[in-house]
Amino acid sequence: MFQIAVIDDEDVIREMIIKIINTELVNVEIEYKITSVSNITDFFRHDISYDLAILDIEIGLENGIELSKMIYDKYPQCIIVFITSYERYMKDSFGLNVFNYITKDECTYRLPIVLKSILKILLEKSLFNLKTENGFMTYKAEEIVYFYIDNRRIYMKTDEEIQVYYTSMKKLITELNDNFSFVGSKYIVNMNKIRNIVNGVIELENDECIFIPKGKVKRFADKYKRFLMIKVKD
Repeated sequence: MFQIAVIDDEDVIREMIIKIINTELVNVEIEYKITSVSNITDFFRHDISYDLAILDIEIGLENGIELSKMIYDKYPQCIIVFITSYERYMKDSFGLNVFNYITKDECTYRLPIVLKSILKILLEKSLFNLKTENGFMTYKAEEIVYFYIDNRRIYMKTDEEIQVYYTSMKKLITELNDNFSFVGSKYIVNMNKIRNIVNGVIELENDECIFIPKGKVKRFADKYKRFLMIKVKD
């Protein structure tokens, strides 16, 4: 699920932003939730891993720029968009995870454009729309541990086990990002979820294990080492 936070001390501004978000996302096959708060304390009171935060650069007596640094520390993947009446803060606001800056008088026509750009980036890199028994659902890469095939049925393991419809393992691997890799022909694993590889056994963060097929242990171990090296460089 795509988690969005709207932070502004003015009710009318929050309502305007929420209306724009709902209008833009209504025709997009993406599951999302909006959390609306009027201050920084309430923002951090919610235990949510946010993907996007849209906030005022001045929230009452609180400083939005300082809040952006706090958000980055706690949710480094979260994209920030500033909406404000004060253009003089523009130079100071960019950096870290700040994606864009919109003045309030431009909000109604610029925010939809910015949202489209953000969604395009996220959908290409880390959000996946998959058909399940509940219809099309949106999953973040970080939620997915692995996929596996059993009796011609494909299942996805997150914090639960979910059957995925109208796809194949070969098609899935082309739609996922570079963090995912085949383990033999029956599993696709999120390499960010690997804790260790010992004697041909993949130990996952959720305490499950996946056995690497004989003859493919060294190849997969080498691939995982390359993945870790790239991750360190990034």
